[in-house]
Amino acid sequence: LGIFCLLEVGCKEVLRDGDVLFGIESSDTAEYLELFHRGHPHVRRYAYSGTAGSRNVHVMSGRTT
Repeated sequence: LGIFCLLEVGCKEVLRDGDVLFGIESSDTAEYLELFHRGHPHVRRYAYSGTAGSRNVHVMSGRTT
C-alpha cells in the first residue's frame, strides 16, 4: 500500500529494500540515484511507467476504445 501512496503523491518511482521504501522524486539527480544503487544493490523498482502502453488501445487495429 505504501508503494502506491508514494506514487500517487508524485514520486516518479519507488524503490523497496526489504521492508523499507524510498520515494524518488523528479528533483533527485542522476548522481544521487547512482550512489543510492551502489549502497542498495538489491532494490526492487516500482513505477507507473512500462512497456504496456495504454490499456485501452486495441492490439490489432490500434483503435483507442
